[in-house]
Amino acid sequence: MPESLVERYEQLLATDPTSTLFVELARVLVEEGENARAAEVCQQGLVHHPDSIHGYVLWGKALIGLGRPAEAMEQFDKAVAVDRQDPLAYHLISEVLVSKGLYRSALPLLRKAVALSPGDEQVKIWLEQTQAALAGGPAPTIRPAVLDNPPERPLPPRANGTPTGSNAAVRPTRTGSTPPPPPLEALAEAAGFTPLPERKGSGSFPTAGDGPTVPGGPDYPASAEPGATNGEPPTEPSLLADVPDAPVPTGSVPAVKRPFSTGTTQAIAKEYEKALRAKVAEKAQKKSWLQVHALKLAIGTVTLVALVAGALVYRHTRTVNQGRNLSDALSSARKALALDTAGGDRAALDSLAQAIRMEEDSTEAWDLTAYARAVLADEHGGTAQDRTQAATALARPKAGASHPGLVLLARAMTAEGAERDAARKAILDSPLDLTEVHDAAGRLLLAKGDAKGAVLHFKRALELNAGNVRALVALGDYYREAGDDAAALNVYGTAEQLSPDHPGRVLGEAESRLALEQDLTQALAAVDKLSPETLTPDMVARRALDRGRLLSANGAHDQAVKVLTEGATGAGKRAFDFQVALGDALRASGDLTAAQKSLETAVKQKPKSEEAKEALGRVLLGRDRERELLQRFADDSGRRMALLRGIAWGRLKDWKKARAELAKTTVSGKYPIEAVAWLALADAAEGEPDKAQTVLEKTLGAAKRPRADVAVALGKVYWQRGIIDRAKAQFEGASRDPRDYEGACALGRLLWTSGSPERAVEPLQLSIQRNRSHGESRHALSRVYLALAKPAESLAQAEAWASENPSSATAHKDVALALAQQGKWKESEAALGRALKIDAQDPESQRLKATLMFARGDGRAGFAALQKANSLAPKDSEVFCAIGRAFVRQGNVPQAQKAYEAASREDASSVCGLAGEVLLKPAAGKPQLSKLQGLSSGAPRASDRALAAVAASRVALVNGRVQEAKHSADLAVELQPFLSDAALAQGLVLRKLRDETKARELLIKAVQLDPADGPARLALADAYAAGGDTDAKRAYEEYVNFTRLAPKSPEMNRVKKLLPALKKRATRPP
Repeated sequence: MPESLVERYEQLLATDPTSTLFVELARVLVEEGENARAAEVCQQGLVHHPDSIHGYVLWGKALIGLGRPAEAMEQFDKAVAVDRQDPLAYHLISEVLVSKGLYRSALPLLRKAVALSPGDEQVKIWLEQTQAALAGGPAPTIRPAVLDNPPERPLPPRANGTPTGSNAAVRPTRTGSTPPPPPLEALAEAAGFTPLPERKGSGSFPTAGDGPTVPGGPDYPASAEPGATNGEPPTEPSLLADVPDAPVPTGSVPAVKRPFSTGTTQAIAKEYEKALRAKVAEKAQKKSWLQVHALKLAIGTVTLVALVAGALVYRHTRTVNQGRNLSDALSSARKALALDTAGGDRAALDSLAQAIRMEEDSTEAWDLTAYARAVLADEHGGTAQDRTQAATALARPKAGASHPGLVLLARAMTAEGAERDAARKAILDSPLDLTEVHDAAGRLLLAKGDAKGAVLHFKRALELNAGNVRALVALGDYYREAGDDAAALNVYGTAEQLSPDHPGRVLGEAESRLALEQDLTQALAAVDKLSPETLTPDMVARRALDRGRLLSANGAHDQAVKVLTEGATGAGKRAFDFQVALGDALRASGDLTAAQKSLETAVKQKPKSEEAKEALGRVLLGRDRERELLQRFADDSGRRMALLRGIAWGRLKDWKKARAELAKTTVSGKYPIEAVAWLALADAAEGEPDKAQTVLEKTLGAAKRPRADVAVALGKVYWQRGIIDRAKAQFEGASRDPRDYEGACALGRLLWTSGSPERAVEPLQLSIQRNRSHGESRHALSRVYLALAKPAESLAQAEAWASENPSSATAHKDVALALAQQGKWKESEAALGRALKIDAQDPESQRLKATLMFARGDGRAGFAALQKANSLAPKDSEVFCAIGRAFVRQGNVPQAQKAYEAASREDASSVCGLAGEVLLKPAAGKPQLSKLQGLSSGAPRASDRALAAVAASRVALVNGRVQEAKHSADLAVELQPFLSDAALAQGLVLRKLRDETKARELLIKAVQLDPADGPARLALADAYAAGGDTDAKRAYEEYVNFTRLAPKSPEMNRVKKLLPALKKRATRPP
């Protein structure tokens, strides 16, 4: 280029130092050989444009021209780092390296460029020519079009919004260091596109010139920077490691001049001339060696040229075939086919195509091609074209000459209809003692149900070739389907070492791990690695099925449901399996209602399936549908359903029928573990808890893995025997099983009944989370919330249970109790009506009915309900307390005293019995005050705490401790806002404090909450009587109500004396 262009560029850059023209100026300077100036221009320009790929590459090119390859590599590193996915940097750097003859360093970059621009055929040819040049061939002649006019990528905006910046400085690396080469990534990625031959000193691979292009080995000797510590990781040498640094000039050495005389010089010249003439004369008399051996030399030259030409042709052929000969291609194909995967088949076909190009009539190549096409089309998701090409290969004259067994299999895989049956028969009848023939025969026999013959063939196939992946997977599948999952895992493990990505092996192993509940996380990871795009449609469905089951087994139930729901659509022949798996996942997620729907569908699809019926039966048990199970599967003769019927009868407490059903589950006189647990519970229920405990302890100790069902049964026996700590430990252990809900429920119930309702909430919530249909858990949690004075939360649990199981009387009763504690008497009475309609013989329901009748003011109906409750539960302390409170309403203190004493007799820890007795005679209850105050805060149930607080308030008030009385009364109202006794206690305290207005309000509330309560009427009448004449009428009315409700009250005489005078006051004109 003319100098004026350089000057022009320099003038423009002087005017605008931030211009991108520095790239053009540097390019011109490099072409003119002014590398030092070019490097300086690039360094200055990159200060303003730190993302210029061209700038870094030109700087590196200039540094190579200056003999400084290490520093050049640093600039190439920065060019690649701008955008590792942009092929431009690799193109430009490769051009520089190829132009300098650095083919080995250029190859990794060219491979990366090909990977990033696979559609650029010119770059591919450039790579091939560079590989040939490295092997000794001619230098590359092609120049990709992208290099003639390479686009400069737009620069990213700066933080201030302008396209360039002046703050980014180009930091030179320290000299003498080995730069970290970014092309290492290119090497690693390029290796995946072009297989690298192993370096060997013998065989078909040349010993020089075709080694791996990745750093390492003899081509890249290790080096260490002086002063580097041993702790630093070794740095890979750069791709320019084979470029020597330019020698550093040491300066010029001045010549030493020696003085000579003129005479001496002339004498030396004459002597030299004389000797030279003598030598010329001697040569003229002798023939040269070339003249004597001219003919021989010509023949040798021709021969040498021929040899060189042949060597060049050989090297070119080796380059085209990627350094492999026919033997190598066939060996690669056999190895790929041995993997028994679609990817292996396609890789084998690539090698076989190369082998056929080398030798078109290779019998082995065509036989292997026929098998590869056939197995790809028949088993590995190939196309109709693969089948056609397999048939074409099988039609060749010498088909089967090299691999008769594989060709025999290929014919069976390619054939259709009757021809296929004949070909399969030929396999079974074949005398060939070959591993592939025995494997195929075993598969065919297994499909016919001849398991014994199949196993013999599989074992013979493995005797002939222990690495036969197809035989290993088929044998593993046989063991898995036969229920021997441990043996299956051993066989699958061997197959994994040979073909780790074999989809049948991966899925079969996952299914066995599911059956054994082992290494489920590892199994899920292996299944996730299988790409659906590489699988056949049936294998895709199987993968989705196994993945959903594994997700559920690993606790990801929602994700499992999603996967299985999506997979069930269009599942084809696996639709049944998907419905069963979906039902199991839904059951594990706690949604047993949806699980039942899926399993009902599965049972309709296969009515005789024991698996589906068992799964449905367990869902019915989980939903408290014991009688429905017994009715639907009463005639099923299978052992699985007999076990479930035995469990159902056990839950219904009919142990005789339970034993009869469980007896049907024996095999060779042995019971299943689950049956053993229920038989032990039957022993405990029938008075033999010691025997049950011994059996369960032995069973649990002998189990190979934790058994939540046995632990729950043992915990219940411990609980029955009063060994609370051991029972708690068993329930806690069972609840650790992510699919257990009965252990968590039992733990919550144990804590609740042991006086720790606040600690019972968590395990009960866990149980409900695992089974939202579990009535026992809902019932317990509802009662726990009542005990914690949380009636709204209690109502939510009770209503959920009643909605799930509307035929449960207990569920409706829990709803009624929660509503009653909220003062919603009508709604409570309606819910109780539903409960009594289902079960009119429940004593607790009758006791609640009495409470509601008293709240309505119907004392007669209240007493009738209590009499029925007492007849149903003659020793129930709660019923006795309710009876005592009913007598208090009537003022019948002696009968109330007897009832409370009966309550304390039946239950020494009865809070209502103690509080009731104290309330009858508050003045005598001072010795019990501290105990009552303790119970008001420590009793397990809120209702008991409230009664204790009421009694404590009345005792304290009578004994002049007004503030204590007020505190206790306020606590009672807080615990039970709709308890009339609490409002009464609070009103009496306020009267003592002379707050008559507020006292009247509370006393009116007490009467409204329990209109049939005589003492509440009396307290309200006294409050009115203390007022003026305007209140006399109301006082008189309340006294009259008192005499009607409590005719046997000790206060009756006092009231009768007051009535005449009060009547006069009431009738006095204002």
